[in-house]
Amino acid sequence: MPREIGHLTYLETILPRVVVRMEGSRGQVKKGHCGSYKEKKAESNGGLSQLKLLHNLGGELRIENLGHGKDEVRECEDANLKDKQHLQHLELFWDWWNGESECDDEMLLEGLQPHPNLKLLVLTFYMGVRIPSWVSSLTNLVRFYLSYNERLQHLPPLNQLPFLKVVSLWGMKALEYISDEDSVSNVLGASSSSSSSSSKTPFFPSLSSLVIGYCLNLKGWWRNSDDDDDNEPHHLLLPSFPPSLEKLHITHCPNLTSMPLIPPSLKMSEIWGCPKFSPLYGYTKERVKIVPNNPTRKNNLFRI
Repeated sequence: MPREIGHLTYLETILPRVVVRMEGSRGQVKKGHCGSYKEKKAESNGGLSQLKLLHNLGGELRIENLGHGKDEVRECEDANLKDKQHLQHLELFWDWWNGESECDDEMLLEGLQPHPNLKLLVLTFYMGVRIPSWVSSLTNLVRFYLSYNERLQHLPPLNQLPFLKVVSLWGMKALEYISDEDSVSNVLGASSSSSSSSSKTPFFPSLSSLVIGYCLNLKGWWRNSDDDDDNEPHHLLLPSFPPSLEKLHITHCPNLTSMPLIPPSLKMSEIWGCPKFSPLYGYTKERVKIVPNNPTRKNNLFRI
């Protein structure tokens, strides 16, 4: 295989896996180094922009040591990932941010929008407060992993993605609520209280595995789930997880008080280190193992 990845533009076969390592603040790896696994390697000094003409880029793309400044925003846009229809997995890893320099991660991630055919998305050490709305347009997404994105406060709507099976939220220190929706009608996809039940979109229709860990400020799923003054208990109006849910693992979320209802079909479920969690609405000891305080347990479940 040619050393210059730019020479791979007219490959007839789809590359199985490509890794791009940016220089980053640590300067450990040469900027723009690219390699495809399975004994196929290529190198270039062109950075992310070298991916622009690789129309057959497919399988998996892993970008490491992404920076946090404006210098890389244009380069991310030039990668033109949204036209890579064969790309299945996208894994993005940012360099460590010291909190002192300017952070433009949101603009950078906006420029890395992939094609809607994407099935797996990983964001690690992303320091934006929000995630671009294009995530909600990934209608073929199956697995979504967020880890150590410590400034992230707002997640895009995920509950209506039809094929999303696995969600993992790990080390999200600033996240208080998984959904920003303020009303039951919005959560269910209805525009108003007068909307018929037939217009409501299913809540996470394919979800099978949910892992949440070390989200120290997480309080619940919906921002106003405990603020209603209606006579009817609010939880009776909220949707439950789908029957497809098989695994539920929550660990070390000390401010978590509640979660959506769980289905009778749930097979594996544990809640550790969540002393404020109220074991109501199906979360009985027969169905869920709840340990309020367990500081010594060390889980690494965010890649189920």
